[in-house]
Amino acid sequence: MMLLRIMIRVPLLLVGSLIMGILTSPKLSLLFVVLIPIVLFVLRRIINKTYPMFSEVQARLDAINTVLQENLSGIRVVKAYARAEHEMARFGNANTRLMEQNIAAVRVSAVTMPFVMIVLNVGVVCVLWFGGINVARAEASAQRVDEVLGSKPEITNSNDAIQQFKPKGRIAFENVSFSYNGDGADPVLKDITFTADPGQTVALLGATGSGKSSLVNLIPRFYDVTHGRVTIDGVDVRDISDEALRARMGVALQEALLFSGTIRDNIRYGRPDASEDEVISAAAMAQAHAFITRFPEGYDTNVEQRGVNLSGGQKQRIAIARALLTKPAVLILDDSTSAVDVETEARIQEALSEERKVRTCFVVAQRISTVLHADKILVLDDGRIVAEGRHDELINTSAIYQEIYGSQMEAGKAGTSGN
Repeated sequence: MMLLRIMIRVPLLLVGSLIMGILTSPKLSLLFVVLIPIVLFVLRRIINKTYPMFSEVQARLDAINTVLQENLSGIRVVKAYARAEHEMARFGNANTRLMEQNIAAVRVSAVTMPFVMIVLNVGVVCVLWFGGINVARAEASAQRVDEVLGSKPEITNSNDAIQQFKPKGRIAFENVSFSYNGDGADPVLKDITFTADPGQTVALLGATGSGKSSLVNLIPRFYDVTHGRVTIDGVDVRDISDEALRARMGVALQEALLFSGTIRDNIRYGRPDASEDEVISAAAMAQAHAFITRFPEGYDTNVEQRGVNLSGGQKQRIAIARALLTKPAVLILDDSTSAVDVETEARIQEALSEERKVRTCFVVAQRISTVLHADKILVLDDGRIVAEGRHDELINTSAIYQEIYGSQMEAGKAGTSGN
């Protein structure tokens, strides 16, 4: 019964311990690779040494049994020759030899358990040491995670924020200054003042870092202004709840982020209840319908994580369709066609021309061709509006606009002649 328990329990403990150790911490489980061979090596040495010793114990036990048997059988002879003292001494000598051999064998075998316990405890110490270091690192990481989870958003709604809001789309910037690090830091926008009426297209042009994206990010209140105010239909955006404000805005960014799921799900992200016809119409305006239908599964094509199975231009067009589907009062296109070729961009601009008449549109662009037909062009430089007007006005009055226009037109001619 004991053997049965040992034969079943020990292998199960060994296998179970290895599995649990690897599942709990693969790195700490590498201790098994070190400790188990050491235990097996020492145990083999002990067994190899004690096996002949216990064989000798059995031989000496046979010797003492022989003496005892001879004395019992020849007791009369021993008495007849008065050899009792001699036989007692012979028995004592055999018994002493048995005792000495037995003690030697047991001593060697007794090393096994202390050695195994030492190895086990060394393993425990190593687990506590190396695991403790990881726990300390995990604790520090947990504290940082807790700080993030416990942090309060800077953009919050006031208690009396407007919950229902259907704007027409008149956007006004009134002496707006903005800094990412709060008041007192170097502002990225300085004293911005302009108005965009409903149905107007306002284009923002300027060098990288001039503040174009920062400006449009203030409209849906991704950030709050440092000074001044941004209004929509005369209402400060800070007085409108985030949900009510952003529900009437469509945003398409340069970095078009798509989610895992189908193309249809990504287009309907802002309006999950949109009909199939509305999805197709939005995709057609964004010049996405043609390439979507070329996929074997069409709008049911699966989008992998972050849209890695789509090109940059395809992702941008899907993002534009997503923004258009919400039928926003304010449409913000933040360099959202940068990865699209010029011909496709021209078709997108043409398709959006009718849409722009019914909503206020802000276009951040690097290409001069994108802004040529805008109702108002804002030229930014170092966070300030340095020129404002239509293309035909700015080409005659703004040196910066002339420089941008001239450099891109020259580049275009060089590219055409090169082809």
